Amino acid sequence: MDHYDLIVRNATIIDGTQAATAANTQVQSAAPNLLNIVAGLLKATTKAALNFHPGPPSYPGIGCTNFALYDGVDRFGVTCHHMALPVDSGAVILVRRFDVDPDETVFSLTGKCHAAIAELFFEVMALVEANAPLPTSAETWTRPAYRRDELNALCRVTPDMDPAEIRRRVRATAYPGAPGAYIELAGLRFEYGGDPLLPVPLETK
Repeated sequence: MDHYDLIVRNATIIDGTQAATAANTQVQSAAPNLLNIVAGLLKATTKAALNFHPGPPSYPGIGCTNFALYDGVDRFGVTCHHMALPVDSGAVILVRRFDVDPDETVFSLTGKCHAAIAELFFEVMALVEANAPLPTSAETWTRPAYRRDELNALCRVTPDMDPAEIRRRVRATAYPGAPGAYIELAGLRFEYGGDPLLPVPLETK
């Protein structure tokens, strides 16, 4: 890998001035968010700045697994793409998809994404180490990246929502140790902290 400048988000930052071997490659922790990486750093890469996104091109941005479960998808996936601003808008390199189980939770779906990203990472890094050209996918992002305020809105439930809608939101936002679905009453906020797969009462089946 001759002077192959490479930034990999969610994995490592590799100093492209070094050969890609365990002995002389300098590795640092990647920034946790693309917006924390100075635009000039992206421009400084001569070959590639890559992101491994835990969602397919139809689910860019934050909360991709949350919105997928809310939408009731039966297939999901992960995407390797060139980094660009705005977030999750760069050209797609490869996409890998897998089935979503009927009883999938945010936790279990996130685990599937991490496993798929690991496989995709090694596949892409093998090309990088061989100085081979990166693939160009025919797939493109289908919408702007989901934003934090949209994810926050998904977490909110109100008394006028029907039970099915409340259950969709609970399933789509419940994650161990993280804020999930909530309701505000009398100026107080109550957060749901139970099973993400709520049993459906007989009267609503």
